[in-house]
Amino acid sequence: MQASGVKPNEDTYCLLINGCIEAEKFVRIPCHLRAMWTAGYRLDVVYCNHLLRICAKQDPVQVDTALAIFAAMAQFDLRADVVSHTSLIHALGRAGRPQQCIQRFADMQMAGVQPDKHSYGALMDALRKNGRPRDALSIHQKMLAAGEGSNAVIDNTLLQSLIDLGDMSAVQQLWQKMLQRGAAGSVTCTVVLGALNSRGLLGPAQDVLSVAARRQITLRLRQVMPILSGAPRRDLDKTLAVARRTLSPPDFRQAERLLLRPLRR
Repeated sequence: MQASGVKPNEDTYCLLINGCIEAEKFVRIPCHLRAMWTAGYRLDVVYCNHLLRICAKQDPVQVDTALAIFAAMAQFDLRADVVSHTSLIHALGRAGRPQQCIQRFADMQMAGVQPDKHSYGALMDALRKNGRPRDALSIHQKMLAAGEGSNAVIDNTLLQSLIDLGDMSAVQQLWQKMLQRGAAGSVTCTVVLGALNSRGLLGPAQDVLSVAARRQITLRLRQVMPILSGAPRRDLDKTLAVARRTLSPPDFRQAERLLLRPLRR
């Protein structure tokens, strides 16, 4: 196109970038952005943030491209906002770079960008998944001190951090608080049940399962079956009723066959 004297317009560059995303040629994206800027087309933070989020969500994560886009934003005289920093923290965390996540968070504050709960949550998640659950708890305390509210994603990260540390008393307390706030859904119940099961805490696990049954929260057979199997045989009807309310129809039929099998021998 350029060789024939036709100047690419803004839509052409956007199509090139979309083509890179579809073809997973992420390394070319910063080059196209610079070409757009050089050609006199204005870029904005919203578009760059869109690209940062795409890089952060890829599998494998495109952290080097995300870093290059973030660096290019400064060259384009674009001031990175809280979404920009949070997306980069998310990408760095998925790439196994927790220390860089901490540094990025500090750089964000030094730049005068106020972290929001999503920024704190991204940093907590990065630290927890990279073997630093105690640091994740510390960030949670700082989030609360800053006056930021929580959400279901942050609560689940906090829950996983407490499980990683083996503090099952705190896990059960948080679980109760999440119930009161209506934030304990299928993911939360599954996480708590798995932690209690793995530690042989059948009584608390049965309590969680009973709550899930009352609220008709659908769970996974793999997490529910050890609890159902551990229930007294005299309570079989009650056990089946709990299974019916917490399992999908195919999983319930399988659980029913497993629970009734000893009676058929």
